[in-house]
Amino acid sequence: MRLVFGIITAAIMVMIFVFSAEDGSRSGADSAPLTEMLVSRIVHDYALRTPAEKSALLELASFFVRKAAHMFEYMLLGCFMTLFYETLPFRYPVIKAGLTCVLYACTDELHQMLVPGRSAQFGDVMFDSVGTFVGVCIGLFIVLLYAAHQQQSPKAVVLHG
Repeated sequence: MRLVFGIITAAIMVMIFVFSAEDGSRSGADSAPLTEMLVSRIVHDYALRTPAEKSALLELASFFVRKAAHMFEYMLLGCFMTLFYETLPFRYPVIKAGLTCVLYACTDELHQMLVPGRSAQFGDVMFDSVGTFVGVCIGLFIVLLYAAHQQQSPKAVVLHG
């Protein structure tokens, strides 16, 4: 399982890097169709709104969609990083998984400073950290669930599973 969790974790990190390498206009264009679809389903009279009202709604909703995407991708990273680190002979693998993800979020923001139309945002690191925390909790829950199913301690699962 170590190899599987390691490959999935690395793939998520590459996905985050690729998304961060998109310039500002491309990144915004990628989330625009999803944002418009969500707004049109949530705001019952969206079709009747003026173009200015639609634009304002989309701008506001875009913020939430983009931050939710940040949290979701780091939730995945936190979960799989936890599962991967649990297969290694580390002390405190859950804490190390969380810290690794937050450090990756920081380097991701630094990387975005080098991309045209993008900038580093401390707030994004905070959203990424919230996603990481949720993902680490999910990963830990999976480990504990598996351990309970095997009727062994979580460390025994790692060493013998």
